[in-house]
Amino acid sequence: MMRPQVLTAAGFLGHQQIMDEAVTVLKQVAAGQTVLSPDVTKAVYSLAVGSGDSAAYETVQKLYEQATDPAEGERALQALARASTASTITKTLEFALSPSVRSQDVSSLLAGLAKQGGLGFNMTWEFILTKAGDIQAKYGGGDLTYALGRQLNELAKLFVDEELLTRLKAFAVKHRNMLSPTFLDEANEARMINTDWLRFQGVDACSWLASAAAGEHSSSAGR
Repeated sequence: MMRPQVLTAAGFLGHQQIMDEAVTVLKQVAAGQTVLSPDVTKAVYSLAVGSGDSAAYETVQKLYEQATDPAEGERALQALARASTASTITKTLEFALSPSVRSQDVSSLLAGLAKQGGLGFNMTWEFILTKAGDIQAKYGGGDLTYALGRQLNELAKLFVDEELLTRLKAFAVKHRNMLSPTFLDEANEARMINTDWLRFQGVDACSWLASAAAGEHSSSAGR
């Protein structure tokens, strides 16, 4: 049961062969040539989307739109949150506000995308900052501190960017009904903790990762 999780982790840590295989299997699934168990399906969809292959992304999006089983639709939608390139991340952000996505699923899609960190995190927050009106319209207006803010609160622990946090403080004043009341305090506390960790441990962590990657490359070349 752990194998799909291990494969997913390995793929997103840079194992290109696993990513490529997921794209191949996805094509077989879409063509009706193979049927996967639910846990393997989730891994294949996520890895295929995360590979950055635009055709794979569109296939998973179509599988979501055509799904008659709610669980299958949920697996495909969650996979779209694993977009890894600027173009596919943009597609997921825009898709979140489309008629194809239910309003109750918007927050989990945005949060899932941002939880990846890096480009996904930054582009998601930029989307929220610049598309606040469209997001509110998607929900039909009203107080979104629970429907949206509760999910976004999970992202507070990822903050390291003081400039982004400053922009969000101004955003919260203008849009008081979108972020949870505790979000800014939690994000600021996390930013300070994360900044200190990067200052004292970041260099060692980067050195270790570089060494591990070099070792893996040497092992692969020797096979």
